[in-house]
Amino acid sequence: MFKIAVLGLVLLVAAGGPIAVCSFSEIRGRVSDAWSAMTGGSATPGDQALVLDAQPVEVGPDGLPAPSLEGAEVADLAEIFRFDVTTSWILGRWSRVSTGLGGIEFQGYRVPLVTGTAENDLAGSLTYYFTPARQLQRITFQGTTGDTRRLLQLLITRYGFARRVTDDPTVVVYQVPTFNGQTKSEIRIEAARIVKADQPLGRFHVSLVLQNPAKG
Repeated sequence: MFKIAVLGLVLLVAAGGPIAVCSFSEIRGRVSDAWSAMTGGSATPGDQALVLDAQPVEVGPDGLPAPSLEGAEVADLAEIFRFDVTTSWILGRWSRVSTGLGGIEFQGYRVPLVTGTAENDLAGSLTYYFTPARQLQRITFQGTTGDTRRLLQLLITRYGFARRVTDDPTVVVYQVPTFNGQTKSEIRIEAARIVKADQPLGRFHVSLVLQNPAKG
Protein backbone atom coordinates (compact mmCIF):
# COMPACT_ATOMS: atom_id res chain seq x y z
CA MET A 1 0.00 0.00 0.00
CA PHE A 2 1.18 3.45 -0.88
CA LYS A 3 2.99 5.32 1.86
CA ILE A 4 0.37 7.61 3.37
CA ALA A 5 2.49 8.35 6.39
CA VAL A 6 1.92 12.04 5.95
CA LEU A 7 3.23 12.74 9.41
CA GLY A 8 6.59 11.88 7.91
CA LEU A 9 5.77 14.16 4.99
CA VAL A 10 4.89 17.01 7.32
CA LEU A 11 8.07 16.46 9.30
CA LEU A 12 10.03 16.63 6.08
CA VAL A 13 8.14 19.75 5.09
CA ALA A 14 8.98 21.34 8.41
CA ALA A 15 12.60 20.26 8.41
CA GLY A 16 15.00 23.06 8.90
CA GLY A 17 12.67 25.35 10.83
CA PRO A 18 9.14 25.88 12.07
CA ILE A 19 6.57 25.48 9.31
CA ALA A 20 4.65 28.50 10.56
CA VAL A 21 7.46 30.85 9.59
CA CYS A 22 8.39 29.21 6.29
CA SER A 23 7.35 30.78 3.02
CA PHE A 24 5.16 28.73 0.70
CA SER A 25 8.00 28.52 -1.82
CA GLU A 26 10.29 27.04 0.84
CA ILE A 27 7.67 24.45 1.73
CA ARG A 28 7.32 23.58 -1.95
CA GLY A 29 11.01 22.74 -2.13
CA ARG A 30 10.84 20.53 0.93
CA VAL A 31 7.71 18.75 -0.27
CA SER A 32 9.40 18.20 -3.62
CA ASP A 33 12.27 16.42 -1.89
CA ALA A 34 9.86 14.44 0.29
CA TRP A 35 7.70 13.34 -2.63
CA SER A 36 10.74 12.32 -4.66
CA ALA A 37 11.99 10.27 -1.73
CA MET A 38 8.59 8.64 -1.24
CA THR A 39 8.06 7.74 -4.91
CA GLY A 40 11.68 7.23 -5.84
CA GLY A 41 10.69 8.27 -9.33
CA SER A 42 8.68 5.07 -9.66
CA ALA A 43 5.74 3.24 -8.19
CA THR A 44 5.47 1.54 -4.86
CA PRO A 45 5.03 -2.23 -5.33
CA GLY A 46 1.57 -2.40 -3.76
CA ASP A 47 0.02 0.22 -6.01
CA GLN A 48 1.86 -0.61 -9.24
CA ALA A 49 1.69 3.07 -10.06
CA LEU A 50 3.28 5.04 -12.81
CA VAL A 51 4.65 8.52 -12.23
CA LEU A 52 3.91 11.16 -14.83
CA ASP A 53 6.22 14.17 -14.97
CA ALA A 54 5.17 17.39 -16.60
CA GLN A 55 7.59 19.07 -18.99
CA PRO A 56 10.03 21.37 -17.11
CA VAL A 57 8.90 24.69 -18.57
CA GLU A 58 8.91 28.11 -16.98
CA VAL A 59 5.32 28.92 -17.99
CA GLY A 60 2.45 27.01 -19.52
CA PRO A 61 1.10 27.59 -23.04
CA ASP A 62 -1.42 30.08 -21.65
CA GLY A 63 1.35 32.16 -20.09
CA LEU A 64 0.54 31.03 -16.56
CA PRO A 65 3.18 29.52 -14.23
CA ALA A 66 3.95 25.87 -14.85
CA PRO A 67 2.36 23.38 -12.42
CA SER A 68 4.25 22.71 -9.20
CA LEU A 69 4.82 19.40 -7.45
CA GLU A 70 2.29 19.92 -4.66
CA GLY A 71 -0.06 22.19 -6.57
CA ALA A 72 -0.95 25.81 -6.00
CA GLU A 73 -2.07 27.28 -2.71
CA VAL A 74 -5.74 26.58 -2.06
CA ALA A 75 -7.86 29.51 -0.92
CA ASP A 76 -11.04 27.39 -0.86
CA LEU A 77 -10.92 23.63 -0.20
CA ALA A 78 -13.85 23.25 -2.59
CA GLU A 79 -11.29 23.81 -5.35
CA ILE A 80 -9.89 20.33 -4.81
CA PHE A 81 -12.79 18.44 -3.19
CA ARG A 82 -15.23 18.57 -6.09
CA PHE A 83 -16.44 16.13 -8.75
CA ASP A 84 -16.19 18.14 -11.95
CA VAL A 85 -12.42 17.52 -11.95
CA THR A 86 -10.86 16.06 -15.10
CA THR A 87 -7.59 14.25 -15.66
CA SER A 88 -6.36 17.20 -17.72
CA TRP A 89 -7.01 19.50 -14.77
CA ILE A 90 -4.99 17.23 -12.48
CA LEU A 91 -2.03 17.01 -14.87
CA GLY A 92 -2.14 20.76 -15.37
CA ARG A 93 -2.16 21.57 -11.65
CA TRP A 94 0.56 19.14 -10.44
CA SER A 95 3.91 18.50 -12.09
CA ARG A 96 4.14 14.89 -10.86
CA VAL A 97 1.21 12.48 -10.68
CA SER A 98 1.19 8.81 -9.67
CA THR A 99 -1.20 6.80 -11.84
CA GLY A 100 -2.21 3.18 -12.33
CA LEU A 101 -3.99 3.06 -8.96
CA GLY A 102 -7.36 1.52 -8.13
CA GLY A 103 -7.18 -1.79 -10.00
CA ILE A 104 -9.57 -2.70 -12.82
CA GLU A 105 -12.61 -0.80 -11.58
CA PHE A 106 -11.02 2.63 -11.24
CA GLN A 107 -8.09 4.64 -12.54
CA GLY A 108 -6.47 6.59 -9.71
CA TYR A 109 -4.36 9.75 -9.89
CA ARG A 110 -2.43 10.53 -6.70
CA VAL A 111 -0.69 13.82 -5.97
CA PRO A 112 1.10 15.42 -3.02
CA LEU A 113 -0.84 18.22 -1.40
CA VAL A 114 0.07 21.24 0.72
CA THR A 115 -2.76 23.77 0.61
CA GLY A 116 -0.87 26.48 2.52
CA THR A 117 0.85 27.23 5.83
CA ALA A 118 -2.08 28.16 8.09
CA GLU A 119 -3.13 25.80 10.87
CA ASN A 120 -6.33 24.87 9.03
CA ASP A 121 -4.44 23.95 5.84
CA LEU A 122 -3.86 20.35 4.76
CA ALA A 123 -0.68 18.39 4.02
CA GLY A 124 -0.60 14.86 2.67
CA SER A 125 -1.63 12.85 -0.39
CA LEU A 126 -4.75 13.36 -2.49
CA THR A 127 -6.14 10.76 -4.91
CA TYR A 128 -8.81 11.07 -7.58
CA TYR A 129 -10.45 7.84 -8.81
CA PHE A 130 -12.13 7.78 -12.24
CA THR A 131 -14.45 5.20 -13.77
CA PRO A 132 -13.71 3.68 -17.20
CA ALA A 133 -16.10 6.34 -18.57
CA ARG A 134 -13.69 8.99 -17.20
CA GLN A 135 -16.14 10.18 -14.55
CA LEU A 136 -14.77 11.02 -11.12
CA GLN A 137 -16.22 8.58 -8.60
CA ARG A 138 -14.12 8.96 -5.45
CA ILE A 139 -11.68 11.36 -3.80
CA THR A 140 -9.45 10.29 -0.94
CA PHE A 141 -7.15 12.30 1.28
CA GLN A 142 -4.63 10.97 3.78
CA GLY A 143 -2.78 13.60 5.71
CA THR A 144 -2.59 16.02 8.58
CA THR A 145 -3.86 19.42 9.65
CA GLY A 146 -3.67 21.67 12.67
CA ASP A 147 -7.36 22.63 12.67
CA THR A 148 -10.09 20.41 11.19
CA ARG A 149 -12.92 22.97 11.22
CA ARG A 150 -12.27 24.36 7.74
CA LEU A 151 -12.42 20.91 6.15
CA LEU A 152 -15.39 19.78 8.25
CA GLN A 153 -17.38 22.86 7.35
CA LEU A 154 -17.03 22.02 3.66
CA LEU A 155 -17.93 18.36 4.17
CA ILE A 156 -20.97 19.15 6.33
CA THR A 157 -22.43 21.95 4.23
CA ARG A 158 -21.71 20.59 0.75
CA TYR A 159 -21.78 16.82 1.17
CA GLY A 160 -24.05 16.22 4.18
CA PHE A 161 -21.52 14.73 6.60
CA ALA A 162 -22.78 14.18 10.16
CA ARG A 163 -21.05 13.21 13.40
CA ARG A 164 -21.15 9.53 14.34
CA VAL A 165 -20.50 8.15 17.82
CA THR A 166 -17.67 5.61 18.00
CA ASP A 167 -16.36 3.24 20.63
CA ASP A 168 -12.94 4.85 20.42
CA PRO A 169 -12.80 8.23 22.21
CA THR A 170 -9.56 9.11 20.43
CA VAL A 171 -11.18 9.05 16.98
CA VAL A 172 -13.76 11.51 15.65
CA VAL A 173 -15.87 10.20 12.76
CA TYR A 174 -18.20 11.98 10.35
CA GLN A 175 -20.11 10.00 7.72
CA VAL A 176 -22.64 10.25 4.92
CA PRO A 177 -24.88 7.15 5.20
CA THR A 178 -26.72 5.63 2.27
CA PHE A 179 -30.36 4.61 2.39
CA ASN A 180 -29.43 0.97 3.02
CA GLY A 181 -27.39 1.95 6.07
CA GLN A 182 -23.99 1.46 4.47
CA THR A 183 -21.38 4.19 4.69
CA LYS A 184 -21.02 6.24 1.54
CA SER A 185 -18.39 8.77 2.56
CA GLU A 186 -16.38 9.05 5.75
CA ILE A 187 -13.74 11.12 7.48
CA ARG A 188 -11.79 9.86 10.47
CA ILE A 189 -9.84 12.32 12.60
CA GLU A 190 -7.31 11.31 15.23
CA ALA A 191 -5.22 13.63 17.38
CA ALA A 192 -1.48 13.16 17.10
CA ARG A 193 0.03 11.41 20.09
CA ILE A 194 2.69 14.09 20.33
CA VAL A 195 1.78 17.67 19.45
CA LYS A 196 4.68 20.04 18.75
CA ALA A 197 4.27 23.80 18.77
CA ASP A 198 6.58 24.24 15.76
CA GLN A 199 4.63 21.73 13.62
CA PRO A 200 1.06 23.05 13.63
CA LEU A 201 -0.02 21.10 10.55
CA GLY A 202 0.72 17.81 12.33
CA ARG A 203 -1.78 18.05 15.19
CA PHE A 204 -4.46 15.86 13.61
CA HIS A 205 -4.29 12.83 11.34
CA VAL A 206 -7.06 12.83 8.73
CA SER A 207 -8.35 9.96 6.60
CA LEU A 208 -11.08 10.97 4.13
CA VAL A 209 -13.06 8.95 1.59
CA LEU A 210 -15.45 11.10 -0.42
CA GLN A 211 -17.80 9.38 -2.87
CA ASN A 212 -19.50 11.20 -5.72
CA PRO A 213 -22.96 12.06 -4.35
CA ALA A 214 -24.45 11.92 -7.85
CA LYS A 215 -23.56 8.24 -8.24
CA GLY A 216 -25.85 7.01 -5.44
